Amino acid sequence: ARPVAPTASLLVRCVETIARNLPAVARSDPAGMARITPEHLVAVLTHDALGDSVESEDEVWGYVRDWCVGRRGDEVREVLPHVRFPTLATETLEQCENWAARVRMDADGVGALRELVAEARARSTPSETVLKTVGVTEDDLMEDTDIDGDGNGRRERGGGVMSLSPRVRMRVSPHGSSVRISSDGASGSRDRRPRAG
Repeated sequence: ARPVAPTASLLVRCVETIARNLPAVARSDPAGMARITPEHLVAVLTHDALGDSVESEDEVWGYVRDWCVGRRGDEVREVLPHVRFPTLATETLEQCENWAARVRMDADGVGALRELVAEARARSTPSETVLKTVGVTEDDLMEDTDIDGDGNGRRERGGGVMSLSPRVRMRVSPHGSSVRISSDGASGSRDRRPRAG
């Protein structure tokens, strides 16, 4: 008997469930995670619900890194751009290429990884640059903050809204999916994970 293809709505629900529970899914079924297609992994990585389940992009990179082992370079090249390499901890970023050599990643995959790591090194994220400039630590961002900055009392743990100067404010979402730096009331944002529509 030939397996029946799942309906689109079932796939959408599966992707959302995996994104919303990625750490638990990866722990409970590592073999299943290893078998997920590049297309479906990209759907998980770009789903809004992912921010509800992961603490940092380093954690996301850990799951993607495990998935990459034994994959063809074209598959790796399809998935890696959806990891926000510029937001990885410096130590993690520095270890990426060594890891690829240790697991004997396909040359095409290594090439994609090198490109993304080089790009991440070449540019700092706005939050990293601003935090270093003003001497703010990551712990300063981990207190309860008014995430809208409008004083209406909507607060969220792990995010950060801080005044950097009388004219500049920075807002970091709790899961690191976006950093907004606004000046003189103008809001600029850099959403680093494309969102599912």
